[in-house]
Amino acid sequence: MLLAITVSVCSQSKARVLTAGQAESLVRAVALSETKTRDISIQRGPDTYAPGLPYFSEYGPLNPYGSSLIGHFLVDPRTGDVFDAIVCQEYQFASLAKLQKSIRKQIGLSVAEYRGLKLSKPPLCD
Repeated sequence: MLLAITVSVCSQSKARVLTAGQAESLVRAVALSETKTRDISIQRGPDTYAPGLPYFSEYGPLNPYGSSLIGHFLVDPRTGDVFDAIVCQEYQFASLAKLQKSIRKQIGLSVAEYRGLKLSKPPLCD
C-alpha cells in the first residue's frame, strides 16, 4: 500500500520537459518565419553554451558569397521558450505561441507552472 502511494507521488512530481522533436519543431517554426524558405536544415549541437538548454543551428541554401549558417537557437525544455543564442532575444509571435501552447498542453504544463518556470532573461545574457 505504501509503495503505491510513493509511486503516485513520484510520478506527479516528475519533471515535464519537451522531447528533442518538440524542441526542434519550435526552432523550425522560428526558422521558417525568419527565412521565408522551407529549404533549411536544423542541426542539434552540444549543450555546452547553456547547460540544460538544447542548442540548435539553422542552415539555409548554400550562399555563394559566404556561409549557409542562418542562426543559432536555444530552447528551454521546461517551457518551450525559444531564444536567439547570439543576440539575447526571445522569439515571440502568434504562430509560435500557438505551437508552444499546444506543446505545453502535451507535456501537462499549466499557465501558472509556466509563469513560475519562465526565465526572466534569455540565457547567455548575464
